[in-house]
Amino acid sequence: MSLDTSDGLQTTSTIPQNSPVLPEAVINLTNPNDTKSILPMEILASRLFNKTLSLGEEEVQLPISKRILYVGKISSSDDAILRSISGSLHMYTTSNAKLFYSSCTAADKKPFTFEDFLNLPEADLSTIMYAVTRCSFTTLTKKMVFCTNENCTSPLVTENKRKYYETEVKTKDLQIEFKEEYIPTTDSYLTDVYSVSRDTITINFKFERFEEMLALFQSKTNDEMRKRLTSNQDLLTTNELLPIFIKSLIITDPSSPDIKYELTDSNQIFIFISKLDITAKEVFDDLCAEGLSKIQRWNPNLVGYTVCPYCGKEHKQGGIDLMVELFLKFSALY
Repeated sequence: MSLDTSDGLQTTSTIPQNSPVLPEAVINLTNPNDTKSILPMEILASRLFNKTLSLGEEEVQLPISKRILYVGKISSSDDAILRSISGSLHMYTTSNAKLFYSSCTAADKKPFTFEDFLNLPEADLSTIMYAVTRCSFTTLTKKMVFCTNENCTSPLVTENKRKYYETEVKTKDLQIEFKEEYIPTTDSYLTDVYSVSRDTITINFKFERFEEMLALFQSKTNDEMRKRLTSNQDLLTTNELLPIFIKSLIITDPSSPDIKYELTDSNQIFIFISKLDITAKEVFDDLCAEGLSKIQRWNPNLVGYTVCPYCGKEHKQGGIDLMVELFLKFSALY
């Protein structure tokens, strides 16, 4: 979910009340430093069986946290729960985020808790979503693709006389591209700060966390999300997303350098942005574009390929947003 600086879901999880409470598995470990698993034995057993048959599991290295995970498919019971949720716009609640967390297993022998999952930035989450999608589905949602072949025989034509075809990207053809490797500047990506300044303003940018994004989704109503997704093909506005990338914002009075205003709360920052006049907003947007580019340069680009059924021309589909794709997969939005 990338930001365009040129320019959230009221959710409740409905899990069947009679769902069994699974016992916690106690594993006999040879390493005295290991402790019992936090996962129930039924899950561990199914993962082991899937792994022995090489079913629906991929090993990925997360680009920012550098964690190595085995990511598997969403199980049939998880899929049934997601599809049965009333209101349908709930995959981004904490309860349903746990379903995606449950598809991950640490491959680097380090603990990987749900809190670790919620602390992941967009680049890492996109990498997990990429693996989950490839393991769980055969195609993405249907899209309209304009054919670039001037001699295409497609009968589907827009009012502007552009020929197109409708197709679904096959997940086996999905590719994930990284333009640049992330190298931390501190002990943890959670403490990395990237600053930009101009005259009287300094903005300190940080990696956003998935937990912060969840809070935005949960603040939105169903109607707001429907309208946003229908008109813009994304889920949150730039102004809503910006505060979760900003660690602090400092304004200095040029006539009295001792007077400074430092904003660290995301709500304060959102109000600050909304109160800027046109000139100040242009300067602020320029700074944000510069600051965000320092962080989003590590976001992967997800690419798929489709072939026009009328002329055989192959088309590359870049910039695929798997948050939106999975949202559509698991919601009866329309």
